[in-house]
Amino acid sequence: QGEELIDLRYNSYINDGREGYPGYDHALYVRMGSAQFNFLEQPIHQFMDYLSKFAEMKSTYDMARQAALESAQQLGQAATKMHFDVVIETPVVLFPENHQHASDVVVAHLGEIWASNTFVDESDGCINTIKAGLRAINLTSKFNIAQQLQTLPIVDDIDLNLDIKIPQQESKTRPGVDICGSIKDVTMRLTERQYVFLMDAINMFSR
Repeated sequence: QGEELIDLRYNSYINDGREGYPGYDHALYVRMGSAQFNFLEQPIHQFMDYLSKFAEMKSTYDMARQAALESAQQLGQAATKMHFDVVIETPVVLFPENHQHASDVVVAHLGEIWASNTFVDESDGCINTIKAGLRAINLTSKFNIAQQLQTLPIVDDIDLNLDIKIPQQESKTRPGVDICGSIKDVTMRLTERQYVFLMDAINMFSR
């Protein structure tokens, strides 16, 4: 969905004293569009069984984790500044609801993942200030009732926001990572058919 699947840009900058240096050494810009899927129980269960096999690959996971830790340590020693601005549209999933009408469906918009950062000079040094979150999560039913399409929300516009502060240098006055999170109040308004669908979905995923 949308005009393009992905827009990816990466730039590097050299702080050589000339004009044009933005205050960071690397910049990553990502915009990713959304996809739409129809949920079918049997293929999803087969896919989940396939993914479960990766749980047995613990040795590979341990090697990858160690490599990631070493890379993070090297980046920390280099003291480079990476600026990023990322927005990823998550998939839209259609769940058929075939109790009464073949075209009845529940639409799950899984939201939009976003993250960006700035570098702020404070009294105790430079702080990498990151804002990130998951926004606009909603679940909507589209049922045909008395030959008319009835569209009703089940869960409407859930937002999760994170504010993260990471000192660029070691500081005695603040923690290595400071995270503050908030989530919008979750309200559910259910008709009987919506309630039946949710119970069926829970049972389906638990099988």
